Amino acid sequence: MSADAAMPMEGANASAPFLSALLRALRSQDALGGLDSKSPEQLLAGYVYDRSAVMLPFAFPSILPPVRRIECFFGAVAREVERRSGRRTSAMVGIGREGLGRGVVLVGRLVGALVYIRDADGFGFPSLEELNAEGERLTSESLALAAAHPDVAAM
Repeated sequence: MSADAAMPMEGANASAPFLSALLRALRSQDALGGLDSKSPEQLLAGYVYDRSAVMLPFAFPSILPPVRRIECFFGAVAREVERRSGRRTSAMVGIGREGLGRGVVLVGRLVGALVYIRDADGFGFPSLEELNAEGERLTSESLALAAAHPDVAAM
């Protein structure tokens, strides 16, 4: 069974705003052009997994290591917040050797999104639709907080 056959990619809308931002973040990690030949579905396959295979980290077909995938995810959220609001944003990811950590999106001095990560190897979503929904949720929460506290977000 190929890695692409194991991923539920049918009906995936890679043109959704967050997924296109995530694809740009993933491609920006490629300094030598090794990902140029990869399709969007192949790049996003590392974020889609089957819950029954969570205990087998080597079962996930991924082009990037887990920490890099998580950094790209939160970086894409930060880029979308910056694109939509015009405010300076940044993403920070801190993960220990055990796979525990957190991802933070900062809008100015405001914490727009904070997600605790309990298993870096198992970071992913059951489908691309859920990946897009979570990215859009974090983006909209960050935008709402920035709108509610413009003085802190502008710093």
